[in-house]
Amino acid sequence: MHTFAVYHKRLDKGFVMALSEIGNLARLFILNVPDGITPHYVGEILRRAGRDPALMDVSVSSIIVASDSQPWPIDVQNSLRTTEQIEWADLLEDSKGARRITIRITPELFAKVQSEAQRRDQSLNHFCVEALQIQVGTRSHQIEDEIFRAFYAGGYSETTRQFSLPDLWHCVSRNIPDCKAQEIEFALRRLHKAAYLTLDKWESSDPNVRLRGCVHKYDGTDDENFFYGTTPFRLTVTPSGKAYSEALADSARAIDGFLKVLRAEELV
Repeated sequence: MHTFAVYHKRLDKGFVMALSEIGNLARLFILNVPDGITPHYVGEILRRAGRDPALMDVSVSSIIVASDSQPWPIDVQNSLRTTEQIEWADLLEDSKGARRITIRITPELFAKVQSEAQRRDQSLNHFCVEALQIQVGTRSHQIEDEIFRAFYAGGYSETTRQFSLPDLWHCVSRNIPDCKAQEIEFALRRLHKAAYLTLDKWESSDPNVRLRGCVHKYDGTDDENFFYGTTPFRLTVTPSGKAYSEALADSARAIDGFLKVLRAEELV
């Protein structure tokens, strides 16, 4: 195993053409790097992890990434104990775009969360991340929340309502002005796939056809006609969709969101 140092030359002040080296400044040490890892690869992993060496507040000298297989400058060696350090394994994990957090919860809540993740055939990590995304309010979840708001607007309590895509766009764009119709379409498809709502539409605007109950259920094969055709479509919110909509609208902490979803589904 090796340790890599990330450092740059320190230059004295003055005119650019008169700069001279006055030592080295270490910025980071990477511990327990396996044999065979090159400085170029270390630099690439640093960039992927959001630690681009070229952005380390250095404008007049290049960054050096060097292994301890070759002697470092004395001032770099002497700063090993006082400079930030990171394990190679942690840096690799960061480079994948993931960050770790530790949440301590009661055994009772853990059991419920674990059980719910298993019921949905999801990993515990996936279930927790999904719930946290709901609470943080990513753009996708904001659009989904606005769709449910439109559905329940005016105290509407039934489980089925009829909309057109322009109707929903008009409602959603009040709070998300730059929202596009296609984003709403994608949100409807996500909600339908997750079984939070079902989609169908009358096969004709003719009242006689409707009396015969001729309904076309959305199956994902003709999105253009289903969402952008002249006939409106119907949304039916499922029991799990009702719980999901409440979690979306909840401004409480993520753990409260877990409990709200779990308790709502227990009542179904």
